[in-house]
Amino acid sequence: MDKFIFEPEPHKYTLNGIVIPGVSEILKANGLDFFSKVRPDVLSAAQKFGTAVHRATALWDKQDLAIDMLSEPLKPYLNAWIKFKKDSGYEIWAIEQPIYSKKLWVAGTPDRIGKLKKPGVLDIKVDNEYEPHVALQLAFYLTLWNERHPDQKIKERLAVILSPDKYRIEEYKDPTDFDVIMAMRRVYEYKKRYNLLRRQ
Repeated sequence: MDKFIFEPEPHKYTLNGIVIPGVSEILKANGLDFFSKVRPDVLSAAQKFGTAVHRATALWDKQDLAIDMLSEPLKPYLNAWIKFKKDSGYEIWAIEQPIYSKKLWVAGTPDRIGKLKKPGVLDIKVDNEYEPHVALQLAFYLTLWNERHPDQKIKERLAVILSPDKYRIEEYKDPTDFDVIMAMRRVYEYKKRYNLLRRQ
């Protein structure tokens, strides 16, 4: 049986003792970074806030959040997530479950797997970190999940973008996204082979 390990710090995946690249690493190697437009002086704070929002929504969904301990800036974003779930009736199957693909040799941790209209993958974004290439991120996650769960395949790719006390939903349907991620994987391997990743 495969031994798959995810270490949150420093965000490293290993499969049978071998490091396996993450989806974010593949995107970054191809020039796509969700914080690429953020000024360096505010990058750290933005990343920490986004991580905190994700953590709050995950704890809420697991019914393990002490709401009175939540910092005030996070509450409007959590409210937006709660509103989305109430309005949509979204059904959660998995919360931040690390998965991998042997075929692609990529790993990742989708925010949610569940069902809105159809079974699918859902990513939560804070309004200031959303960029259109989340479509590619979700194409990776969908591919990973379907390889690992052939009896519970998913079809939809959704992003829920949270703003204070409100949300919007983006759905991605372009089938060519899956051709793009295959090409991105090959570009990553090329850069790794010629030691180009460290120069980025």
